[in-house]
Amino acid sequence: MHGRQRSGLGEYKLEDVIREYGLLQSVLLEFLHREAPSSLAGLQLILELVNEGIREAAAEFQRARTQTDRWRAGERERLISAFKAATAATAILHGPELLFEFANDEYQRLFLDSREYLGLPVRGVFPELEGTGIFEQLDEAYRAGKRVERTEVPLQFRTADGAMKLGYYTYTFTPHFAESGQVQGLILMGIHVTEQVLARQAIQRSQEQLKLITDAIPDLLGYVTREERYGFVNRAYEQWFGRPAEEIVGLRTRELLGEEVHARVRALHQRALSGEVVRSEQGMRNAQGEPRHLDMRYLPDRGPDAHIRGFVVVGNDITERKQAEEAVRRSEEQLRLITDRLPAFVSYIDREGRYQFVNRTYEVWFGLKGSEIRGKKRRDFTTKETAHLAEPYERRALAGEPVRYENVLRKPSGEYSVQDVEFVPDRDSETGEIRGAIIVAHDITEQKKIRQALEEAVRARDEFLSIASHELKTPLTSIQLQTQMTKRNIELGRPEAFEPARVTRLVAQTDKSVQRLSRLVDDMLDISRIATGKLTFTPEKFDLCMLAQEVVERLLVQASASGAPLACECLDPVEGEWDRFRVDQVITNLITNALRYGEGAPVEVTVQRSGPQAVVKVRDQGPGISPENQERIFQRFERATSANSVSGLGLGLYISREIVERHGGSIRVESKPGQGASFIVELPLREVR
Repeated sequence: MHGRQRSGLGEYKLEDVIREYGLLQSVLLEFLHREAPSSLAGLQLILELVNEGIREAAAEFQRARTQTDRWRAGERERLISAFKAATAATAILHGPELLFEFANDEYQRLFLDSREYLGLPVRGVFPELEGTGIFEQLDEAYRAGKRVERTEVPLQFRTADGAMKLGYYTYTFTPHFAESGQVQGLILMGIHVTEQVLARQAIQRSQEQLKLITDAIPDLLGYVTREERYGFVNRAYEQWFGRPAEEIVGLRTRELLGEEVHARVRALHQRALSGEVVRSEQGMRNAQGEPRHLDMRYLPDRGPDAHIRGFVVVGNDITERKQAEEAVRRSEEQLRLITDRLPAFVSYIDREGRYQFVNRTYEVWFGLKGSEIRGKKRRDFTTKETAHLAEPYERRALAGEPVRYENVLRKPSGEYSVQDVEFVPDRDSETGEIRGAIIVAHDITEQKKIRQALEEAVRARDEFLSIASHELKTPLTSIQLQTQMTKRNIELGRPEAFEPARVTRLVAQTDKSVQRLSRLVDDMLDISRIATGKLTFTPEKFDLCMLAQEVVERLLVQASASGAPLACECLDPVEGEWDRFRVDQVITNLITNALRYGEGAPVEVTVQRSGPQAVVKVRDQGPGISPENQERIFQRFERATSANSVSGLGLGLYISREIVERHGGSIRVESKPGQGASFIVELPLREVR
């Protein structure tokens, strides 16, 4: 009724309570003395008892308050100790002036350095923070009694040397209250987060740079976690699937790729998650539905403990390359289709002289596949001599000079071939740079042989014409002389010139010349028949011994004229089926040659059976035939001696060999210089066809 309203028990002091009770007592005594004086003595006793209780309560209250103050002081000490040990920078500000009451070691290290601070206002300690909003936040926290919290705030503090140092801090300003509920001050707590902020900023910049780089790469780049969820994709990935990265990241691979594609690549993903680097070409449609080809690589991501955390996906769109390769393949197929049907060697070498293309002829010649030649140099698969011959021309061609030359090439089998080789430089039409060379080589071995044969034929023809003119002229001259002499004798009327003996001798000489002329003409006709395949045979069964004896008897006169004894030895009949006229021709040629070259030495003819064959041997004891001439004498127009030594066209042995071989037999010569010669004919005893 007289008193004052209190906001709470905590606002009363001990002297206030005693004073209030004393005042209440005086009022009560005055009231009783006026209204009930008869009860005053008893009431006085009661009041004394009440006063005694009040005094005891006041004393107990004082003791409790003292104990509470002691407890609060201990709590404050413990709180201060905790703040000192705290890793966060901690300080206590007191009063509305926000005077520094306490700062722990971390706070002093971060903010105060060597500054004086105890009992000083925060504005005076940190003048450099003016205008940063910090002081306004402190005032707001103290005035409103509300906690202020900020994170990663950039602040500049002055260091001991006067320089300003930028840092990032996360802090709180927390009010602390008196018992009355009034704000007594602020507790400041801060954490230095500069390293974390700078690290995060660096990571962010790195991520931004990575994003910038990966977005500039045309390849699809992505990261798939161990749970097969996308953790990152670049712009190419977004464009391929037509979805932004925000929609892709977090999706499972199955959800983005679809069931069909996922079924094809699932095994590849598992191999990558097992630690294997995987590469595969995949056909896939992009967001526009276009079928494309991707060269996919899956690269495992290993953690520090070698644990696979996921894998990187790299996809290179190789559609254009595949199309180009397909076009090149078709072009190569067409080129190969053409070049493989050419009899020529066709190849291509690059600037380093490495083969990039060879046709089928090349492969067959060397017995190698094109894949075994491509990428190699000439020395890697040919002989050293072949490479040594070709390399100078190759260098000239790769320098830009067209080259043509003849090359001798040896097969792996050892056989040699002559080639007409042409190098054509491959020059870039725009830059003029030499990119390589095309090599075309024609095998001219047969042409060389034909040319050589033609040259030999021309030489032989010229020699034949020379010999034939000489050989034909001799009997014709003899006949001509005989005819002229006879004509002259007739004109002069000389009857003695026509005596029987002289006429007989003249006729015999003329007949001999005619026979010689006829034999030369027959040989020439036989050569023509052999060349045209018109040499005919009429087989019949006869005794070869009897035929040989007939030929010997027919040539006895010629043998006698040359002074060479001629004999035939044949003990038993040797019957067979041959062309009698042609076999007679062979034996006659052999005996005639023996008489011609035997220099008057004996000539022996033997006929006998040897297994399934009949053997005719004609042996002379002349000068013999050298080994180098033994095969040559069976060629056309060839003789063991010069054309001027003996007469004849040099066709007898050639015609004889043709006749014998067409009977299925063989003819050879056995001879040593100075020991004569033996010509041996072997004819099968079977029926001639």
